[in-house]
Amino acid sequence: MNTGHRNLTALAVMLLLVNSLCGQVITLLHQGQSSFYYLPGTTLEDVVGLYAQDNDTIVLPGGPIDLDQTGDLFVTKPLVFIGAGVYPSATGVTNRTQIIGNSLDRFTVQAGGSGSEFHGIEFYSTPPDITNNNVTDLLFKHCEFTNSVSMSSSLVNGMNNIQFVQCILRGGLSGSGNSVQNVVVDHCIIDGSVTFSGISNTVAVNHCLIMGSSFIGTTTNNGVTFTNNIFTLTSAPTIAHISACYYNNLFAIQGGGTVNAAANACYAGNGNQQTPLTPNNVFVNIPDFDDFPANYAGDYRLATNSIAIGMGQGGYDVGIYGGAAGTAW
Repeated sequence: MNTGHRNLTALAVMLLLVNSLCGQVITLLHQGQSSFYYLPGTTLEDVVGLYAQDNDTIVLPGGPIDLDQTGDLFVTKPLVFIGAGVYPSATGVTNRTQIIGNSLDRFTVQAGGSGSEFHGIEFYSTPPDITNNNVTDLLFKHCEFTNSVSMSSSLVNGMNNIQFVQCILRGGLSGSGNSVQNVVVDHCIIDGSVTFSGISNTVAVNHCLIMGSSFIGTTTNNGVTFTNNIFTLTSAPTIAHISACYYNNLFAIQGGGTVNAAANACYAGNGNQQTPLTPNNVFVNIPDFDDFPANYAGDYRLATNSIAIGMGQGGYDVGIYGGAAGTAW
């Protein structure tokens, strides 16, 4: 992980001092002015709903923020949320910022919350609800999701421009309904399947590490394009769905095997490759072929003799460490 991912922002470093003295503190930044709210006396729901104004920044403390104690949290205005981070080496002092939801008490982004950003937050147990028909322009960066992230829209072009950048999606990613447009998943670790079953989607999955993914059915992943990714698999996959496209991806298969792509699938001749997977022939060290370890163990940089070096579109390395300057982990 690069230093940008590991290090707290200058603002969060300042808040380390405040948090160490006062416990969990939420900081609200509005037009150059700072206001401090102390948990549990003031809840995150209070700050978001009562005190924050459009385009304000909310800096969250490390540690758990449990919605079971405060109730549903609705984001109804564009806001920027900045957590202490999720990577272990960057959060040893603060602890990672966790927003803990459940089926009854959820973190929900409504249409009025379009334009919001989320940085350095672990969404624990229940992912944020972003299934509103008209929610647009959301950015999740350096976030972790412990369950599957779902998107759906009953309207054509209802959900638009949702970005996941350098995130860890431990339950995979899915979409359903009429359409989700301009979804970008970039330099993420996806521990599970990517499945979009909507009628019309525009989804780009680029430079990701996709672990334990499943390739079944003929109706999944309509409008999804996979480019410059590495798939780590315990068995050879079958690519049957014909409405997804694969370009310059590496399928690393434990024990070897051959990708079984349907004749009419958008796969053959697109620069995709396959290789047997061992602990250190593709990556410096991959401790688990099927899951991303909870303690972030492993080194997912490419081994010096890795087939993944330079095999991507544009001559880039594939996977999370490839791509243009400033985009890799």
